[in-house]
Amino acid sequence: MITEWFLTLMADFVGMLADAFGPWTPPSELVNATSGANSALANMQGVGVWVNWPVLMGCIATSVAVWGGVLVIKLVRAIAAHVPQFGGGGD
Repeated sequence: MITEWFLTLMADFVGMLADAFGPWTPPSELVNATSGANSALANMQGVGVWVNWPVLMGCIATSVAVWGGVLVIKLVRAIAAHVPQFGGGGD
């Protein structure tokens, strides 16, 4: 009941902000971004001689996986810290 009130309050605030600024039409660069993305991909394929794409993608994937693993470990530690008699929070 209280959570529902806070969510309604937040939705009303967002609605008030939307009404304050009026309607918005996105610029053509955002609406027609496929041509720019296609040209960027075409330009990136031309540098395949200098960039080893599989190795670069492997490095990026490994970095994201390590970051995700650290995030999971931190979340588990934070949750365990709130368990009495287990995470150091209880007497």
